[in-house]
Amino acid sequence: MEKERKEEERKKKEEEEEVEEEDCVWKKFSHEELERQYSPSRWSRRLGEDVIIERHVEEARGRSGEAMGRVGRRGDLVYDSSLPRGKLDVYGEDLDGASPVLVYVHGGYWQELNKDLSAYLVPPLYQASIVVVIIGYDLAPLVGVKDIVQEVRKGVAWACELAKGRGSVGVVLSGWSAGGQLVTQVLSEEEERSGEEVNPYRDLIRGVVTFSGIFDLRPLVTTYVNDALKLTSEEAWALSPLRSVGKLAKRWGGVGRGGGGGGGGGGLQIFVIVAEEDSPEFIRQSKEYYQACLGEGLRGEFLVVGKTDHFSIVCDLFLPTHLPTERLPKFIYSCCGD
Repeated sequence: MEKERKEEERKKKEEEEEVEEEDCVWKKFSHEELERQYSPSRWSRRLGEDVIIERHVEEARGRSGEAMGRVGRRGDLVYDSSLPRGKLDVYGEDLDGASPVLVYVHGGYWQELNKDLSAYLVPPLYQASIVVVIIGYDLAPLVGVKDIVQEVRKGVAWACELAKGRGSVGVVLSGWSAGGQLVTQVLSEEEERSGEEVNPYRDLIRGVVTFSGIFDLRPLVTTYVNDALKLTSEEAWALSPLRSVGKLAKRWGGVGRGGGGGGGGGGLQIFVIVAEEDSPEFIRQSKEYYQACLGEGLRGEFLVVGKTDHFSIVCDLFLPTHLPTERLPKFIYSCCGD
């Protein structure tokens, strides 16, 4: 038995090294081009890079404020009292107890934004009878990316316990930009501390949705993004969901609705969404992650949203006519058995 275990570990290490040694497109870029590729504000066609982030914050604040006024909310619920931002908000608890629960994690390159600016997606989901939990987390440079993954895992466990208590049919995790890395990494890496476990909810977590996510952190190491993160190349790769797709599939691929583990027909579904006006690198990363998930036997969907940029792809989830707004409830219910 011990010999088989060691052989399995050796094979896993070889597989990870193969991915690590692949010819990476981003390695061919100059420093200037790499910075441009990973600066989402430079790629929008509707607004210039000098105003688009400010406009996004304004729109997100306005739409989130309207959501808070329209949908019942329990705000600033503590999931970890030791963390300055270890709080979350729950919307729609007046819905039927069996309603699905969507957990949402904001972006901002692990160093900007907050949960209070991230409620824009709530009203259409409430209309679709879906409860929403929005997780806050501490930001760099106060904490590192690894710390944030652990924080979000604890928030996800809190949300799963809520869903379990309500009798929910299932939980779907979602994240935008850096939040896409966080929700996929939460399910991909080993749990290290008690109180952060998501494994007890393997029959409850049914899907993951990423909006313009980042799945390989290595290209960021030499860019401005890393000034606050201070990641080494080794740390960046260890925290990259692309590296751990095999682990994700093994742990979650065949779980749920009678699945026995190990990938295949049941279990976790993946929905990878990216904006047409994201940079080529962001689009490539989403495609590569999606293909890697399919290669490991996970089921999923891939969507490029036209006439949409890195910011409007999520802020427009407030609008019923936005394509991801239409597709998201359908995906959630397909994951949860309807």
